[in-house]
Amino acid sequence: MAYEKLITPPSPEPILLADAKIHLRVDFTDDDSRITRHITEAREWVEKRIQQNIAAATWEIALDEFPTSEIELTIEPVNTVTSIKYDDADNVEQTLTVTTDYTYSNGIISPVGDWPATYDKANAVRIRVVTGYSAANLIPSAVIAAIYLKIKELYDGTDADTAIHRLLTNYYTMVA
Repeated sequence: MAYEKLITPPSPEPILLADAKIHLRVDFTDDDSRITRHITEAREWVEKRIQQNIAAATWEIALDEFPTSEIELTIEPVNTVTSIKYDDADNVEQTLTVTTDYTYSNGIISPVGDWPATYDKANAVRIRVVTGYSAANLIPSAVIAAIYLKIKELYDGTDADTAIHRLLTNYYTMVA
């Protein structure tokens, strides 16, 4: 059984307060904390809709043991696998080395040879990954536009659901 745990929260937000205020046509500071909160809420809402992380965050994925073949990561997009640690058969923590022990490509971690044996306990394998986009300019423009529309909806009640849906249509994850 696998679990995912947030280690470092998403940061920075993909939209700056100053840019959100321009979009909202707000030129006073009274609502800055409210707009800042809406930026985070809008990003989180879009992330849930497209089932992808937008802002960079560090996650830990834990497994009870290594699988028989590859490890398919369910968090998207993964920028970097920062570490793979495991408790060996003697219950001593070990760290795998990229290229020597495993490779990573397109959401798949593959062993070089066989995975090592692990101690029989919960969460014996721990994979740290950085997800989301490493810079705001790498986020697709349709996703940014959807966040702006959601911020506006949260701020002034404008119904933007249809427009947001149209912008995000190509980013929805298909589930069988």
